[in-house]
Amino acid sequence: MQPVVDLELPRIRRGPVLLAGGASTLVRPHAAAGATKALQDALCLEEEMSRAQTLAEAMSSYEARRRERGNPLVKLGRRMGRDQVEDAPCGAG
Repeated sequence: MQPVVDLELPRIRRGPVLLAGGASTLVRPHAAAGATKALQDALCLEEEMSRAQTLAEAMSSYEARRRERGNPLVKLGRRMGRDQVEDAPCGAG
């Protein structure tokens, strides 16, 4: 058996350090969202960097937008994992 890990982070930025991609929100593989999330993170960061007046402003806006999307994705992965593995109907698998 392989352990499955997920994690919601209360912050993905501290000072000049910003987490993106898989480091910012650890989502179970059940959601199959890794590549999509990485692309969305990159696009969002590019948008914020081109819009903001300062790097700090861009990082703050990025954090707010991506946490708003990332944490619900963690909850979705947990629900899918529970329904597909932990509480799967009898005869499934």
